[in-house]
Amino acid sequence: MGSEMCIRDRRSGAYKKLVRSYYNKTASTDKSNTTSTKLNSNKNAIAHKRELTEVKDAADSLYDAAGKLTDTSASKSLFKKADKVTNDITSAVKDYVKNYNSLIEEAADTTNSKVTGKVSFMTGQANAYKSSLEKVGITINSDKTLSIDEDTFKKSDISDVKKLFNGSGSMAYQTFVRASDISSAAENASCLLYTSPSPRDLSTSR
Repeated sequence: MGSEMCIRDRRSGAYKKLVRSYYNKTASTDKSNTTSTKLNSNKNAIAHKRELTEVKDAADSLYDAAGKLTDTSASKSLFKKADKVTNDITSAVKDYVKNYNSLIEEAADTTNSKVTGKVSFMTGQANAYKSSLEKVGITINSDKTLSIDEDTFKKSDISDVKKLFNGSGSMAYQTFVRASDISSAAENASCLLYTSPSPRDLSTSR
């Protein structure tokens, strides 16, 4: 009788240990999964922030390029005394095209709907000038980027180029406004993304 009790007690103790071990492993797995999920979420947020920062930088560059062309002040206007397409105008328009394309390419990497929506609005506005752009050697490609034929552009009528790129009624001015909107949207979207501080950030803040 006594030996049977000892066997039952040992079995009971072993069973309790087994149950305790099972729940400890389960809790450990759950904690590991939670940590992994948080790490992945943080990595995604960091990647999204990087994409949005690149969009903002591209938008700021386009803003500057468009602003240079649209400026009508006596001291800065590229068109003020121009009676033909000058090298300065050609260089400024090529810079505009380059930065316009960079913004479209950078925006293609982000899934933020506010940013992509504003970029789509910008390209839609440009598309309204398609025939006028083609007249001065600028083509809207199937991916919505621009291409410029420099020789054709240089031979274009200065008045046609000015209508497209100078003053508040030009296509470039619309792009100027849209680039500012896109930059703000990208910055705001980036601010809303939470990323946990890295160990390095924590150590430097102490």
